[in-house]
Formats: sequence, structure tokens, C-alpha cells
Amino acid sequence: MGSNAYRIIQSTTKPVISVYSDKYIGDVKRIVLPLDITKETREKVPLVATIAKAFGAEVHIVKVASSDSEGIKNKLEIYAATVRKYFDQEGVNYQTSYLIGDNITDITIEYAKTVDADLIAIMTEQTTAFSNLILGSYAYQMLNTSPIPVLSVTPKNLYMTTYRVTGGN
Repeated sequence: MGSNAYRIIQSTTKPVISVYSDKYIGDVKRIVLPLDITKETREKVPLVATIAKAFGAEVHIVKVASSDSEGIKNKLEIYAATVRKYFDQEGVNYQTSYLIGDNITDITIEYAKTVDADLIAIMTEQTTAFSNLILGSYAYQMLNTSPIPVLSVTPKNLYMTTYRVTGGN
């Protein structure tokens, strides 16, 4: 998927499902929901719950980090607890995992392959780590390398900021 497709996905307020390979969206049984330390990471949860309920899918809540620091672990656990509570209220089946690795995209995709996921849900913009300057943003990497369809959700604040700066209607 090229940079034009990424720009289109990034510029919309609507969720977009991108299919990079010959794997199509059909029956969705397993959804990977990576959570990172950004506050926006949880904005995709209600949409994922809706999709999971519609298909009777199981959601894999995956806490992802490039560091094993206690502060990061604690923040991710707080985020995951909030998501688990929401899924319990919504009647969504889930599992929780914790992954640490140098490249968040790679570990997320490898996990998704391991559980035979049908969809990975991401935010269009994530952390601005130094590695992203070299490799590209998490979302861009995911959209360009995932053999599994990717649901991209634009953070509300990012879209609202872009809207105000560009004077969009």
C-alpha cells in the first residue's frame, strides 16, 4: 500500500479497513486490539466491540511496548483493565497478552499470525518515537506490512486539530 493510500486513510474521520494481501474480510473470528501508552489508543475500543459483537468474534487485547519499564507496564495494565471492563459490560469475549519488542508493528503482526487473526485494529497515528523517523509511523508500517486486514481509526483530537488548522468544513 503506498503513501497515497495512507494519506487517504489518515485524512478521513471514518474507520477504514485495508486489505493488503489476498486475505479478505469475510468471517471475523479473532480481532487483535493492540494497546500502547498513548491516550488515543482506547478510542478504537467501542468500534472493535461493535464488530466483535456483530461477528461473535473474540478480541485479543494486546498490551504492546518497546520497553519493560514498570511505569509503562502499569499504564498499559490500567488501559487494559478499562478495556476489559468495557468488554465485560458489552458481552465481548476477550483474551489479554503482553508483548515487548523493538518494533511494535512486527510483534503485533507476529502475534496476529500466531492466533490466526482476521483483523488488526489500530489508530492512524501513534507514538512519535525516534524509531518512527527511520521506519515510518506505526500505522504506516502496519498498513504496508500486515498480511492481515487492518482497521484504521483516526484519533478524534488529531482529526479535529487537522480540521481547524486546514480550515476544513
